Amino acid sequence: DEPVTAPVELAAPAAAPESGLEPARTTLDARLTAVVGDVEIQRAGTDRWVAASVGDMLHAGDAIQAMVGGSATVTLSAPSSGGFDIEAGTTLRMPAADEAPHVSAVSGHVTARTSPDADGASLELGLPPGTLVLTSDATGMAAATVFVDATGAAVDVTDGLVALEREGSTRVALPPRRWTRFRSDGAVRSSGESGPVPELLEPADAALVR
Repeated sequence: DEPVTAPVELAAPAAAPESGLEPARTTLDARLTAVVGDVEIQRAGTDRWVAASVGDMLHAGDAIQAMVGGSATVTLSAPSSGGFDIEAGTTLRMPAADEAPHVSAVSGHVTARTSPDADGASLELGLPPGTLVLTSDATGMAAATVFVDATGAAVDVTDGLVALEREGSTRVALPPRRWTRFRSDGAVRSSGESGPVPELLEPADAALVR
């Protein structure tokens, strides 16, 4: 029988020395490259939601939400390389200018993927349990499907190098063609071979941020 590969907990990277400096203000170059149905954007500092269109840029602190029947693709070109496909009921939020430069999944169903034509390309997605990091290797892009709800997140890895970095804990390497379900505190709840991922039903706090 073939051995079963489970998530592997790795030693946490050494913390950077304290410099006394404020975090660098980094922004992402994010653009909507596909919009289907009802998709809306909330600009940072406003309560208003406006209809999204192909070509719209997403700026620091903005949120994007796919409503019933809606879907969209957010493509990043700097400093990350890749993008996110979001389905109905999904909310993504861009980082504020002084936050870590990764998009966060507030709720829903997201497919994350690195650029297919760049070996070593990386992409990060903030989740309740930690930061999901995808890195392309010589065989091609990294890709994973993510489900987020009030109980945590489930990650189904398709290809490439994928890991969950948990603050104050060990880093979990996630092998391809397996799913892993995490509690919101980062603990692994269950894992198995790819296929139907356990459905997450409880709505996350602020899942609808409007």
